Amino acid sequence: MTADDLAPLLEFWQRQLRIQDWDVRLSVVRYHQIPGTLGQCKARVGSRQAIVSICDPDDIHPDASGADRDPEVTLVHELLHVAFPADMEDGTASTTQEQAIDATARALVLLRRGTPR
Repeated sequence: MTADDLAPLLEFWQRQLRIQDWDVRLSVVRYHQIPGTLGQCKARVGSRQAIVSICDPDDIHPDASGADRDPEVTLVHELLHVAFPADMEDGTASTTQEQAIDATARALVLLRRGTPR
């Protein structure tokens, strides 16, 4: 999987989340580049720029749950950090905020797909 493969989803979700005025750079990276996580967002609110890194699904453990192996869920999760930058302090969100963002990302992707849980 490449960033080009995810580009249509990036464009779709930027529109849906009303952050299409942001310059979001997307890259698919190896797990060792963002260890311990499936994605990362580095946003600069003042300049409306963000770099979103998504872990290559080939690097995710085969026993991981379906949602954890879904790059669209990870993409939406990271874009929600762009949409709600006030939830971040020193570049990290609290555990409660991360859980809320994760649940929201999963729900939004399921709704888009029309997939019942």
